[in-house]
Amino acid sequence: MVGEIRDPVTAETAVRAANSGHLVFATLHAPIAAGAIESLLALGVAPHFLATSLLGIVSQRLARTLCNECKIPLDVSRTKMFGSVEQWLDEKEGHQIFAAGGCEHCQHEGYRSRTGVFEVLRMTGELRQMVTQGRTAREIQDEAMRQGMLDLRRSALLKVAAGITTTDELARLIPAERFAAVG
Repeated sequence: MVGEIRDPVTAETAVRAANSGHLVFATLHAPIAAGAIESLLALGVAPHFLATSLLGIVSQRLARTLCNECKIPLDVSRTKMFGSVEQWLDEKEGHQIFAAGGCEHCQHEGYRSRTGVFEVLRMTGELRQMVTQGRTAREIQDEAMRQGMLDLRRSALLKVAAGITTTDELARLIPAERFAAVG
């Protein structure tokens, strides 16, 4: 386990260990999952060795969860708000969202705890080829999404549809340029 990869020596050591058969877990700051690849390449890791050793990347954010005692339902059944995640919704989801209220249970904040929002990029042959070719993080991310990866925006949107968090939290967690990235 590597606490955080911040420098070329640590990056090279982690990739060498992975290439020699060790399972390596590490943290790295990146705005999207594919950004971790770009960061490692910027630290001087050889693209071929990174492509052959990388199994996957998990990007995560913590979203505040609504207080069940005071959340306020809002009807969105006539909108196409959940069009990009419709295939993953239960039949009861997607007809309403909730806003934060405020009560004594949540100290009048409307939120009580946190939940994880995840993006899991699993390496495939196509993605490995893209890493070897030095393609950009955006290109790799887009290809991973074409292959079925659920990005942070859609993952957060599913939490909104399930009544776990709010659209305000989605806007706080996800960079604005990612809102329009997938229809």
